[in-house]
Amino acid sequence: MSIGAGLLSSLMLVIGVTTALEPSSSAVAAILQRAASNDAGAARFPRLASTQSYHQSNTLTFRCEFSSPLLPENHPWLSYITVVREETWIDAAGEGRVSLQPTALNGIDSHFATPSDQSAWELAGKPFVPCATSNSTNSLASNASNIEVTGVLGGFSSSVEGYGGFGLSGGLWSASAIVSAGANIESLPNDAGRISQLLADGQIDELGAMSPIKKSCPVQDGSNVGLVGCTPSEELALLEKLLVLPGASEKLGAALYRVVAELPTAQVIDASSRTLSATVSTVQVPIAANEVFQLSLDNDSGSLISTKVFALIDGALTPIAAIDFGAISAVTQSNQ
Repeated sequence: MSIGAGLLSSLMLVIGVTTALEPSSSAVAAILQRAASNDAGAARFPRLASTQSYHQSNTLTFRCEFSSPLLPENHPWLSYITVVREETWIDAAGEGRVSLQPTALNGIDSHFATPSDQSAWELAGKPFVPCATSNSTNSLASNASNIEVTGVLGGFSSSVEGYGGFGLSGGLWSASAIVSAGANIESLPNDAGRISQLLADGQIDELGAMSPIKKSCPVQDGSNVGLVGCTPSEELALLEKLLVLPGASEKLGAALYRVVAELPTAQVIDASSRTLSATVSTVQVPIAANEVFQLSLDNDSGSLISTKVFALIDGALTPIAAIDFGAISAVTQSNQ
């Protein structure tokens, strides 16, 4: 069994999906190509009046690892699942603001990754959890909950990646950086096909900024060394990073579907699950030796509903990141 097939089989057990995997690549392509066609118009954002901004509300989930001086020496780092509700408002001039609404420490949403992580935290006296965005600063260094003052991170360590999944150090991003990158996304062409071509030619970087010339892929995986443009696997790696940015789920949804449709390891795990408002298809594809990327889309509108990344940790596939996307809308300043 190949690595990809093994991961996909394991993932079925982890997330409890009972629908059989669809082995036909043509079935995957049909679902994704139809979604790309239906969603193509989403790349054309509504025109803004002078008093309006683009608004989006997303829910971000990240796996974070941290340590504490209160833990026993050489104790493994603790893993924590952080959930943040993020709202952004960005106007036509590229200015705006970000509202981060953290969820309660170790509550229904944010929680320790495993019972053993929580137990170790409790035995250590429940030290500060730098992964939990426990106030609106969403910052380690300036978070008032961090009463330790030694070191940049208040005497506590966080993983090198900060927050795992989608290549984003989510808790370390400033509001101005989020707004700036969101403005880049909104400035991309209104034509979904043109966006797909720009991605393939390496002309969109990891912050959504567009280059006038073709370039080497901003994210390289060894499949296209020294050449101009991106392979489909590199495009997917780039899109994973871009989809974290405000507006990207609508600007880049159709492009994402077209890229995944080209990957021979993509498989449908559910083609007809239902929510209160939509019939949903879920497609997944291995993205590394120990990671799987998953997307869910509305079968009727083609809208991108969510993306997730699962990683093989301690022998089990574990969700490490997810984004649940809200729709883009034009709102007046009085409603911000």
